[in-house]
Amino acid sequence: MRKAYIFLLILLFPLTAAASDLKVLVGAKGSYKAVPIKFKSTDAKNTVRNSVLALSASVEVDETYTFSLSGGIDFTSVKDPVTFTKVPFSIVTPSFSKRGLYLGAAAEAFPFELSGFELGGRIRGDLYMPSSESWKVTLRIVEGQFKADPTYGAVSVDLLGRKKLNNGLLLYGGFSFLQSFGKIKGTETIEDLSGKEDLKIKNRFVPGLVSGLSYDFEDYLRLTAEASLINTWGMELSLSYIF
Repeated sequence: MRKAYIFLLILLFPLTAAASDLKVLVGAKGSYKAVPIKFKSTDAKNTVRNSVLALSASVEVDETYTFSLSGGIDFTSVKDPVTFTKVPFSIVTPSFSKRGLYLGAAAEAFPFELSGFELGGRIRGDLYMPSSESWKVTLRIVEGQFKADPTYGAVSVDLLGRKKLNNGLLLYGGFSFLQSFGKIKGTETIEDLSGKEDLKIKNRFVPGLVSGLSYDFEDYLRLTAEASLINTWGMELSLSYIF
């Protein structure tokens, strides 16, 4: 995914260089998302929750094209217990929450206009890298340890429309198609026995809705709020300084 975004930026560099109106935005954002998932091997359902605090940087070209990068701290939690069936002994872990790193990238464009509405789309990728969690395993006469190492990410493709009101408030919304990916890698060690099992996520471009608003204060400060529904239940709030 990282290589794809780098390639996209290289292709669009001539466009940014020739732009008549170029803005650079630097700021911070906070978000909360809850995404329903399903594991490939067991068909078990669960929910991954992500709370993010991050710094962000964006380039806006002619108020039509925007390219963004962000990074920060993530708090990932798995809502329900998780069942591993193939390690030396099956185990059901409790729900857990861990802190880790977050990386994000996005590109959006609104090249079309219809009846006063700008039409376009956005592609966005988010990667969450929480630290591992361990539990003590106790059998009748032996003890051991089980460790869960989660990695989770999502790519969304959004079809959007937007309109700027007379007071400067920009409203947007549309359809979102979310592809979740990742796994929870389980490792169990009990005396001389050890084994590994990966629970992979198998979500396939789940449809949903997204809506938001954006407002510039005195042309140097931008506030943006966005909500997502159905495929992701969440909210994101960002504040950026405009150069």
